[in-house]
Amino acid sequence: MRFAIIITVFLFISLPASSAEDLVFDVDAQPLRAQVRRLVSALDYVGQPLPEASASRLKELEASDDDQYITGVQKLLDYLTLAEVHINPESRVKVSAGKGKAHLQQNGWSAFLIKVHNEAGVTAPLRVNSPSNGPIFVRSTGSKDPDPAQITTKDIEDRWLELGTFDKQPLTPTLSGLELEYRILAVYSSTTGKREATLTFDIGQGTQDLGFRSDLPILFNSKPSTELKL
Repeated sequence: MRFAIIITVFLFISLPASSAEDLVFDVDAQPLRAQVRRLVSALDYVGQPLPEASASRLKELEASDDDQYITGVQKLLDYLTLAEVHINPESRVKVSAGKGKAHLQQNGWSAFLIKVHNEAGVTAPLRVNSPSNGPIFVRSTGSKDPDPAQITTKDIEDRWLELGTFDKQPLTPTLSGLELEYRILAVYSSTTGKREATLTFDIGQGTQDLGFRSDLPILFNSKPSTELKL
């Protein structure tokens, strides 16, 4: 995945309590603490550090006991989360909306968290795609009469975003197999205003859950970019 030089930050959060059904309890605290530290470093690396209040709260949680940490870190990070992915023991993937605000910036990358509840202990890459992420150009064949049906005007209107996951150091290319971890998703918007896109998550061919439950329609709000005059 290619990150542009500028990644726009949208981490305006409040911290009401998450409901119990949103929380994962059956996870070892030591590797979760390590994963969250690497996540924070990765957010710093891509230009999206945690807000000061959130970073301060995270430091407090580092000194807490394991049970308090497991609960507290989820309550903290879930409000930065765009989607919550659940991988069941049969390695089927379903997804639900997270609590993060789906705000974008025209002509810029915006980074979000993805919460992964990995009951199967899968260590495959977590993949995400969308019909709105389709190509808007085709390679020239040298023909004098290009096929207009390859990419229509309507296709271009609908293909308004780019998606990518940040899988480099200090994170890993694949899921760790831990019951709970957070990943980084980046979304690039080429337009402004409200736009809907359906994100589809999988961990390999045939792993999507039945009934389109691995699909998540999201209404994004993309703010116009600021023109700089030199």
